[in-house]
Amino acid sequence: MNPQIGNGATLFFEDLGPRDRAPVILIHGHPFNHSMWSPQTAALTTAGYRVITPDLRGYGKSPVLPGKTPLAGFADDPAALLDRLDVEQAVVGGVSTGGRTAIELRWRHRPRERCRRPARAGRAARLRPGARGAAGRGALPDRGTDGR
Repeated sequence: MNPQIGNGATLFFEDLGPRDRAPVILIHGHPFNHSMWSPQTAALTTAGYRVITPDLRGYGKSPVLPGKTPLAGFADDPAALLDRLDVEQAVVGGVSTGGRTAIELRWRHRPRERCRRPARAGRAARLRPGARGAAGRGALPDRGTDGR
């Protein structure tokens, strides 16, 4: 599905599993798309969870917006998607760039997260302000790890 999510972005996503169960949103890393989560999606839906896996803007089936996308934009997109799906809270997971996006989502949209204690992100949590992603897109990070 490719809905307009209200902040100028259009995101492709899959929404699988029972709608009345605890939702989990999984955010992919660079340079992947939602399909990297296929094994986890299968296991979680089999266990009865609702699993939402978006393609971040410019990845997979989600179109690129003009200009640079700051980390805040990547974090606001999943929150806007949850709004569109009428999901108040979700367990948020991510890996690599998706892990950093999940951390930023937590900073910007704290009440949206169902789980308040993120797993240790290793080196992803220690990115320097102004560091660039592997593609040199300049998208990460636009704020320091202290939230400013």
